[in-house]
Amino acid sequence: MIEKADYHIHTKLCKHATGEIDQYVEMAIRLGMFEIGFSDHAPTDSGFDPAHRMNIDEFPYYIESIERAKKSYSDINIVIGIEADIYPGFEKNLEKLRRDFPVEYVIGSVHFIDDVEVHGNRIQSYSKEEKSSLIKRYFDLLETGIYSGLIDVVAHIDLIKWSLADMQDEIVCHCERILKIVDVRNLILEVNTSGLRKKPGEIYPGPDILNRASLLNIPVCLGSDAHNPDDVGLNFEDAVSILKRLGYVEMSRSKDGLGKVLNRVSEIRQKCYII
Repeated sequence: MIEKADYHIHTKLCKHATGEIDQYVEMAIRLGMFEIGFSDHAPTDSGFDPAHRMNIDEFPYYIESIERAKKSYSDINIVIGIEADIYPGFEKNLEKLRRDFPVEYVIGSVHFIDDVEVHGNRIQSYSKEEKSSLIKRYFDLLETGIYSGLIDVVAHIDLIKWSLADMQDEIVCHCERILKIVDVRNLILEVNTSGLRKKPGEIYPGPDILNRASLLNIPVCLGSDAHNPDDVGLNFEDAVSILKRLGYVEMSRSKDGLGKVLNRVSEIRQKCYII
């Protein structure tokens, strides 16, 4: 039996998700999950991508809503997280959110390179040289986020393949560089199943990258990237099957919530764990 947890769940505050927090929680309970984490797009005070995130003054309500759910549901652990976009100068805003609010974990991701959307159609028409330059900049941003010390989980590390499937070898090469930093920094790699229910038709990261992560004993966690309650836990069995073929094993988590695991990542590196 999979001891399931889903750490990538959005709310309608991000303006492109639907459903109430209670509906996400109740779906997770029906699926037999022991823990879920809400990780909606972190607000910013810099005007970065306002169309896909809550306003900064809505963040207290986001925290309060999850805290109410924690009190209301005793049969599942609920964790407060955020998905923080990594862009030039992101650190100041994220430091403030982590300092002023009870954020228990942060997943870091890159969705935009300047004004270019990573998972958009625009870059498909770029020349090979332009694509290579964009890929490098994408992974340079990820590296900056990891070295900031503000990120706990690296989300959909190879998201850029959504638009650039023809550059897969180059993407994998850059991922190898990033995985070495994830290894040294004792971070967690997200296995994001959203790619199985839409483009590109495979999980993030793909099996080649996960195989390289397994050789480094990098722990992973599962995330559905749910934007409606029916997305919770989707394709987790498929992801776990891939991970087990690569040598990953499920970590017994009956007493340890994600917060406790984050405090001892360096101590659980003797095996390839699904946490």
